[in-house]
Amino acid sequence: MGRLRDYFKENPFLLAHHPSCESFSNHTLNIRGWRLCLGCFVIYPSAIVSLLVLFVLLNYFAFDYMAMFIGSVIFFGINLIRKIVFKDNLQKRTQVVFRMILGLSLAFILTAIWLAPPTQRLYIILLFLSIAIGYNLFNSKKMLKTCKECSRYPEFPKCEGLNDVK
Repeated sequence: MGRLRDYFKENPFLLAHHPSCESFSNHTLNIRGWRLCLGCFVIYPSAIVSLLVLFVLLNYFAFDYMAMFIGSVIFFGINLIRKIVFKDNLQKRTQVVFRMILGLSLAFILTAIWLAPPTQRLYIILLFLSIAIGYNLFNSKKMLKTCKECSRYPEFPKCEGLNDVK
């Protein structure tokens, strides 16, 4: 475990992948000295737990793939509204709840893909990938905008928040 710990200490962006400055402090969690990406370390575990619950429930209830797809769009829409209206200016606890909802959205879309008839599956996958790529491009553009508004931007990419990048 020591070599793994050393590896992550030498490569801090692997677990947090956000600049380590104050401007991005609401994007990370600090757990026992480890900087972790708030989104990744909430969204993916939430999605996994949600998927497990959904697959157990599939033994007792018949879910329609279109209902799962619509549920996914609704949960994603809640996050999109949060992103547009509140940006990331929310308390960390509130952000955790929204990231859990995004994880639920991911679980719903994956379940929709699983349940969809083969003729519909490709369309749902392509739509999901398009939205996921667009969402990540939007987030990346927003992060760069935050950097450009920082007083230390003239030092970019050698600024304080990125000094850990190898």
